[in-house]
Amino acid sequence: MFLFFNFIMLTGMILSGTDFFLASAGAKVKYLFMLYCLIDILQYRKNNLSLNLVVLFLILIIYVLLWKYVFINPDMADYISAHTSIMLYYLLLLIPSVQEVLHYRCIREYTITSCTAIILTLIIQVMTHRDEWILNPVFAVRSFFAHDLVRSSFGFLHPNYVGNISFLIISLLFIIYLEFSDNPLFYSKSKLLIVLLGCITFWVLLITSSRTAFISIVILILGAIIVRIKEKVHFTPGSIRILKRCLIIGVFVLGVIFIISGAWEYIWAKSNRALNVTQNVHWVPILGNIWTGMGFVENAQFYSDPYNGGLSAFGVKTSSLDMNYLFIYCTTGILGCCIIAFILIILGVSLYKNKAQKYGGYYLVLFFTLLFYAFWETILFTYRFWAMIVPHVILLYGAYRKKTEQVKTLAMEEPKNGKAFVYGSRTVYRISPFIREKNRGLHDHQ
Repeated sequence: MFLFFNFIMLTGMILSGTDFFLASAGAKVKYLFMLYCLIDILQYRKNNLSLNLVVLFLILIIYVLLWKYVFINPDMADYISAHTSIMLYYLLLLIPSVQEVLHYRCIREYTITSCTAIILTLIIQVMTHRDEWILNPVFAVRSFFAHDLVRSSFGFLHPNYVGNISFLIISLLFIIYLEFSDNPLFYSKSKLLIVLLGCITFWVLLITSSRTAFISIVILILGAIIVRIKEKVHFTPGSIRILKRCLIIGVFVLGVIFIISGAWEYIWAKSNRALNVTQNVHWVPILGNIWTGMGFVENAQFYSDPYNGGLSAFGVKTSSLDMNYLFIYCTTGILGCCIIAFILIILGVSLYKNKAQKYGGYYLVLFFTLLFYAFWETILFTYRFWAMIVPHVILLYGAYRKKTEQVKTLAMEEPKNGKAFVYGSRTVYRISPFIREKNRGLHDHQ
């Protein structure tokens, strides 16, 4: 039932940001999802969150409440109240989702149903906006690298929304492929379907010209390939050290080439991200203060509306904030940046400590990919792209600290009769041969 409601919730929530005819009703399904999760959690009366996740969620809630009731810019009170209220709704979606996935141990099923819902919404929008198709691959690639051409949005609010959807689909398809790749029942037809869906999504991504999503997908896949090679190939400690040094040197050299060649200036100029800095940062100490920001409002409120005399909701000329880290600074100041940094540190350290678990390395790759994505778009623990709740749930599942299980049998009640050894998260006692022979004789006698 949880997976069914999650499918309905994601489908309706994504379509609510499109011109689909059910868009007005789609946004309301998330409240039904919240109600179901809360009732289900109350029924099994068990907290499945480990201490690190409880601390992380408490800090997130306190972070929103502080800027909702304490650090208020009176001139922006209405905008702050609206934004923080939706942020609390977002947390009421995120926290129960993590709780349910942990309770049912259904991360694989959650990933599959979420990916299916997102693919379904993209197919609906692409098929109902066939006039925006670009079938010529050369023109599609050209539109990806040019800035002055028309970008297809397929009925979504903005082309970057389609880019975000494409990033999620390809990321989830890649995770599903890894999950089933070692399964002998995973037939070639299933692999072909995944590749086909990935190619279609990649074509849509090129049409939308969403560079951030494209680069993030490349980073995710390259990182996952490195983890895969490390799992499949046995390296000695010395060779691992050499490979790490070569990787660091290679990244540094590529970075230098990237900067010297002018590619960075080209991307920076074409993406309009410079306006995020030049038209916003200097207003922080004027309209607020550097410690608590200008007010925790939605990033669209920074957009200068031409129908409002070219002014934003702040009454001055600011620019819409796409960069997540800059958005945190402008709205919540240095204090808010420290809180978010602490949250990311908790999540990153938890994922690193759990890297030995199944797919632990891939969780880390996804985490760092999202950190890169957040440099260009506002996607970290926020509702701007509602579907981004899916990778956050996956990461929080990966950060869950499993409790040590003590596994004993009647013959193991006396540890001194056998040697203890650790197997994963379990402590198991190895029974001495004498006890095994004694038990065998007892069974034979019976």
